[in-house]
Amino acid sequence: GLYRAHPYSSKNYVFRNKPEMLIVRDLRWAVNLSYEERHQEAERIISECKILQPGFFECHRAEAMVSLAQNDISRALEAIKIAVRLDDEQPQLHYFLGSLQMRVGNHDAARQSFEKAVSLRNGAIVHIEAARNELARYDFEMAQEFIELAKQAPDFEHFRSVKIVDIQIQLMVREIDYLALCDRFEDAAQCAEDLRIYLSSIEDHRFDARTVSHLMKVIPSLGIIRKNGIFDQELLELLVYLENRFINPVRSSDGQLAPDPGQIVGTLKESGRKPDYGFLACLGQADAFVHINQVSHALWSYMVDGGSVRYDIIIQPDGRVTATNISFEIRNLPD
Repeated sequence: GLYRAHPYSSKNYVFRNKPEMLIVRDLRWAVNLSYEERHQEAERIISECKILQPGFFECHRAEAMVSLAQNDISRALEAIKIAVRLDDEQPQLHYFLGSLQMRVGNHDAARQSFEKAVSLRNGAIVHIEAARNELARYDFEMAQEFIELAKQAPDFEHFRSVKIVDIQIQLMVREIDYLALCDRFEDAAQCAEDLRIYLSSIEDHRFDARTVSHLMKVIPSLGIIRKNGIFDQELLELLVYLENRFINPVRSSDGQLAPDPGQIVGTLKESGRKPDYGFLACLGQADAFVHINQVSHALWSYMVDGGSVRYDIIIQPDGRVTATNISFEIRNLPD
């Protein structure tokens, strides 16, 4: 019978009979060789498999993967289209085709391919990729619909919830960026607040390095919003949240996040400031040296824009005064 275990994984192959099952072993070998950049050997094996089983669609899917390993997307597209023509009822082929169409910017065709794949077999990963495709089209409402469909898919638990968190964060960050670039700063600020609320509901183990990387892309958009006069308590709290949880977290003995703000409130002086260092000033206190490497990119940009921070001072043996323990000051907002 037909082998259909996890059909959307590129590492798995579908075969319909014993001769095709035997060919699969060689196809796996060819793809692994291409990942090792042994492309000529991989091409030779693929050619031999196509001769032995000319009607086997997986020969052409493997050819597409070997082509991708050589960054030949055009050839990969042609190969997977042949595979689809050989067997239009294989959901993994439509999924793979949609992913390639999305990579070349053919988002309408990609949507159709993903819809075809789901009609054959519902799968969370297909909805996630479909959501990613809609993000490229800036259709945030449709992207959200696909995310909700992914949560309802029967194999949702197989595809870790980390993937859902990641695509949800990508959607929210992309929408904030889009609204800010369209000068819809109040709407962007509201979306930023929605993002803060969403993040506060997610456990730490559901964030991986890639998700955090996607999340950090919101920082420039927050800067644009701030520079255009929309900078309320909620927006600053999002910056503080990102700083404390993902950029420069401080943890207490029980492992919980425990930011310990400094006691002095001041701002970065314009005089004497250089691209990578400057001096924090507070009435009644000596100016304190601060280097860009002491703080996150988000906090440094905030300071350069005139934002207030909390900090402590250390007097060095040679008499120099330096700032330490620097953090956002949420009670002193820019006008």
